[in-house]
Amino acid sequence: MNSKILIADDESSVRKMMTTALEDHDFKVSAAPDGDRALKMANKDDYALILLDVRMPGMDGMEVLRRLRHSQATRLVPVILVTGMGSTDEKIEGLSLGADDYVVKPFSMGELMARVDRLIKRAAEELSANPLTHLPGSPTLEENVRGRIAAEKPFALLYLDIDRFKSFNDAYGFAKGDRMIKTCGEILAESVLTVAGDDGFAAHIGGDDFAAVCTPEKAADLAHRITCLFDQAASCLYKPEDRKRGYVETLDRAGNMTRQPIVTVRIGVATTASRPLTHYAQAAEIASELKCWLKQKGGRLSRFAIDRRRA
Repeated sequence: MNSKILIADDESSVRKMMTTALEDHDFKVSAAPDGDRALKMANKDDYALILLDVRMPGMDGMEVLRRLRHSQATRLVPVILVTGMGSTDEKIEGLSLGADDYVVKPFSMGELMARVDRLIKRAAEELSANPLTHLPGSPTLEENVRGRIAAEKPFALLYLDIDRFKSFNDAYGFAKGDRMIKTCGEILAESVLTVAGDDGFAAHIGGDDFAAVCTPEKAADLAHRITCLFDQAASCLYKPEDRKRGYVETLDRAGNMTRQPIVTVRIGVATTASRPLTHYAQAAEIASELKCWLKQKGGRLSRFAIDRRRA
């Protein structure tokens, strides 16, 4: 994840104070004493966030912000405005120009760091979010799992996909296929929130592949809820006649007519309850292996499997 932060402030003492605090939190910091230099630096390098003083000589912070938001290279970079005034009119102007947050001098470094961390994490999730389901993507999923591993927090990683999704897409078209994907994403997000609460995490890896993270003791309940809700919802997206007979007819690659059963989800679960998981790739491989094993077994109902192996 990008850890570069740009500070733009004409007070050297403020620049030094913020630089020290940010570097103590492992951020890479660049600093500019005025708006002109800050704008040049922002367009030249890739920053995760910009701390922008409103009152600066020459080009002030508001004008810098206006130009940042009009530039393709910087329009999505989170900006925290820093001011000694804090008037309502100034805040309204800054927010209307596209500022993401506001801090008023004097401020505590703890408050500033909390705002910085929140904005950077939110920006990373938005950049990786799937445009169809609005769920975070693979980069955010990996970061979530790696954070749990680093903190030595027990976790379970669920990998799931829609089995026979291609047959549904072929029979009903891309628009209905997107509806199936959105339905799966909605079920996943709702299930994670209901079962795992704020500690749970749902992600859309891409296509018909999804993932979730929760504590090991919640994994079975979460997987069970997803499979039950999906089986109820997925069949409703079929035509009544296809739903009644339990399959759709589609052509295979050789041009032969085949019968494909109603779609299901297959969920493979890797968990630290049975063995230590020290890398994201290790957990992902185990979950993927179980998911593929379930797909090979077939069946007309959604199923899940949890890894219980010790090695």
